[in-house]
Parts: sequence; structure tokens; C-alpha cells
Amino acid sequence: MATELGHVLSQSEVFLQTHTRKKDRGQFVDERSEQQIEQHKADIKRVEDERAVGIAAGEPAGPPIDEDEVWDRIAGGRKRGRVYGKVKVPKRPAPWLVDPEDASTCSGPDAREHITLLNREIQQQAEAYKQEMEAWKRQYETDVTRL
Repeated sequence: MATELGHVLSQSEVFLQTHTRKKDRGQFVDERSEQQIEQHKADIKRVEDERAVGIAAGEPAGPPIDEDEVWDRIAGGRKRGRVYGKVKVPKRPAPWLVDPEDASTCSGPDAREHITLLNREIQQQAEAYKQEMEAWKRQYETDVTRL
């Protein structure tokens, strides 16, 4: 979806795509979904209006509106570690997916070395697993030929 639209999607855009019917994007899958979007739109408008009044009164603009924060608030906050309708996106990639040459996602002076050690450990475990599977396969073939 992000590539089709050409920008990073907001939580409300993802929610609209996942909580409306494919044939009719104006029809929500349930009433709660429709209420969630309407509340979100109303809250965003209220925050924008408050911000405009503040700017008109000479106050500094401040940081941009955080739609995710608004979403969390209207969704009722976290329940069992989740927020209604919110997609969980990892903040950084898993360590085994990080290229040791690009350790910018890790902190500390030993990040590259740590990544290299983790990659080496994964390779060793994969090799040990492969050898174990080959041993089991040989044992199985031996047992089958005895029958």
C-alpha cells in the first residue's frame, strides 16, 4: 500500500484499508470500526483547531500532531499490550537481519563486532543442525534396510 500511495501510511490509512470492504471502501466491516475512524477524524480536527487558535494568539507552533498518539487515546489505550486497530511495527530490524557493514541501527562501539559474532553463531548452529539431520537420515536408512 505504501508504494502505491507513495508515502508512509498513517495508522488511520492502514485501519481504513483493513476495516472496510474491498468492493466498497466506504462500507466498514462493523460499527466499531466506523466509530473509531469518525472519532479519530474528530480528534485530529479538534487538535488542529486548537493549534490554529494558539498560533493565531502568537504561541509557537510546536511539534507536528502525532496521529498515533491520538489513535492510542481514542482507542482506549493499551489493553493486554495492544491497541485496537493498531498494526505492530518493529522499531528496528531483528539483529540477525542487520548487515555488519551498516551498524547504524545498533549503538555502541562494538556493534559491528557483535553483529559479526551473532552471524557466526547462527552459521555454526545451522551447520550443527544440518549435520544432526544427516545423522538422523543415515540412522533411518540403516533401520529401514534392516527391516
